[in-house]
Amino acid sequence: MTLEELIAEGEAISRPSYLLGSVATASGVVGYWGGERADQPNALEPEVTAFTRRRHILSLSEDLLGSLDIRQGPMSLFEWESVNEHLSYRAEADWRLRFADLSFNGTPLYATQAASFPPFAALCLHGG
Repeated sequence: MTLEELIAEGEAISRPSYLLGSVATASGVVGYWGGERADQPNALEPEVTAFTRRRHILSLSEDLLGSLDIRQGPMSLFEWESVNEHLSYRAEADWRLRFADLSFNGTPLYATQAASFPPFAALCLHGG
């Protein structure tokens, strides 16, 4: 197989992907990194006794996720620390919510579409 054939095989099985960054693009804001999500603040209510804190890591819009055929509705990732100091991570998603209706104070993320060329092992397994 020539290098040109290898590249053509890789392009045939490549998948859409997005690079996320803090430089504004035409995509508009598609997510937030860090900070807090207003409806789920990092500070926990006094009734919560099993955990000492919650920290917002990342939220992505339903538009970005839908363009990748992943899901409907926004998705957020949180880090939780238990009273035993164990960390756990929780992805929260609700198809009834709309990203535009949520409020964040983290770093806004913008998307740039990019090709996702498969790794060599995947190319050998799934290529023609």
